[in-house]
Amino acid sequence: MNDKNFTAESRRKKRRARRVAIGAVVASLVVVGMVTVVIQATNFTKSFFDDTQEKQDIEQDIHTLVMLEVLPFENIENADIKTIVAAGMWSVFFNEGKETLESDAVTGSYLIPALDIDRYLVKLFGPEMKIDHTSFTADDGTVFAFNDELESYLMPITSLIGGYYPTVVEIDNEKGIKTVTVGYIQNQESGMALGKKLEENVPSKYFDYIYEKTDDAYYITSIVLSDYKVEVPVTQETIKEVIDVAVTDPNKLVDEVIGKEEVSNIDSSLPTDESLDEQTEAVPEGEE
Repeated sequence: MNDKNFTAESRRKKRRARRVAIGAVVASLVVVGMVTVVIQATNFTKSFFDDTQEKQDIEQDIHTLVMLEVLPFENIENADIKTIVAAGMWSVFFNEGKETLESDAVTGSYLIPALDIDRYLVKLFGPEMKIDHTSFTADDGTVFAFNDELESYLMPITSLIGGYYPTVVEIDNEKGIKTVTVGYIQNQESGMALGKKLEENVPSKYFDYIYEKTDDAYYITSIVLSDYKVEVPVTQETIKEVIDVAVTDPNKLVDEVIGKEEVSNIDSSLPTDESLDEQTEAVPEGEE
């Protein structure tokens, strides 16, 4: 092979090597791009379906409603407005901070502007929510006097212990109606005051907060008792209780611990005497 042919062959090898190198780089970039797209798509999907932030926002919004145990209602016209207004006051108190609130020179009560309460209630119940602000006495005997001149409530200084705080269990959104299942977790301090030993972070009851869409926002239209079942933790105490009831009063075990409906379901799943007889007759002789 002469020098000229050798030089041409050498150049061809170099070109092939460059093409291979470029191909490898391009293939690597394609793989990296695909991986990036997959990661971004996965993160987008997670963020799209992750409702953690929405749950936290709702918990913050309804915290004082749960704290004061606003009674269930089918529509806002039948709601316990006094407790709702009191919940609005406490929401302003917590969100604004007592340091920013003015106080009455005579009584020392905090002044809660009606305008701030209205903002809170409109955010939860919609722009149609209108309150005729006036003095009232809460169910626990607390008096909330309304000062017409200052357009503010006099909220007494009190060491209120909220009975419950909320945890949003699930959110079901269908055809413009959002059902938010809220677990009511009893405050440990209030439980101790009632002589109860409470399981931490375990709801003792559930309510469904029904939101309906108006324009681009959802507003509470009703609060109803939820079908969500309270989980009873299995402990040595509960096992002992079931055993004691089974020994002393079996009927009570069926009625209260197991439940009549559950017993009925179990009973219906068992074979009847007639079916057992038919199965016995169907067995050929010598195979019993």
